[in-house]
Amino acid sequence: MYNFHTTTNVLKDQIAAGYKIVGTKIIFAISRNFPIISQVSSTNTGQKDNNSKPTFLWTLVKKDDDDDKKKQNVDLIQKLDILIEKIDRKEQHLDNFVGKVETLGNKLDILIEKIDEDRKEQQKSVDTLVKAISSLVEQLDKKNEYTGAKYLWTLVKKKNNDDKKNNQIDALGQKIDILIEKIDQDRKEQQKSVDTLVKAISSLVEQLDKKSGKLTLG
Repeated sequence: MYNFHTTTNVLKDQIAAGYKIVGTKIIFAISRNFPIISQVSSTNTGQKDNNSKPTFLWTLVKKDDDDDKKKQNVDLIQKLDILIEKIDRKEQHLDNFVGKVETLGNKLDILIEKIDEDRKEQQKSVDTLVKAISSLVEQLDKKNEYTGAKYLWTLVKKKNNDDKKNNQIDALGQKIDILIEKIDQDRKEQQKSVDTLVKAISSLVEQLDKKSGKLTLG
């Protein structure tokens, strides 16, 4: 059987990796839009180079009325909020999906338990049949204890009955063969069902792996 708890932990680890990638992209966006470090050159007199760009703190103090920069700040915050909301939705969707996988695992456990119960019932039927056959053979052995003239007389006098009993025994043997054949067929069908179930689980795990790979935001 597959360990569904292990699959859940792998999915959660991939979500954590997705958060790290998102955090890296946020830092890159902030550093690109707000250059904190700028090239500032100074002379021996302490004067700033006219060609150098002002630092980020100096920009905030000196150009507080820059509406365009404020708008960029608001737009960036809105985009970050939208991104965080999307991540939360993906996490919620993943939790629901993991819940469905756990439910499927429980159903598979129930199915396997039922298959085991069916096999036990079949084994009981076979055991009962074996006991009946053993009892029949024992009765036949007792009837064949006749010896000498008594046995010959029995064969002559009850030939028809013996033939009928032999036919009944042959018919019983045929029924036993049919029953054994049906048991073999049932086992083959059960094996096919188990093989189909294993393929379905493998396909499901493969789809989970593919969906987990899409959680990384690019």
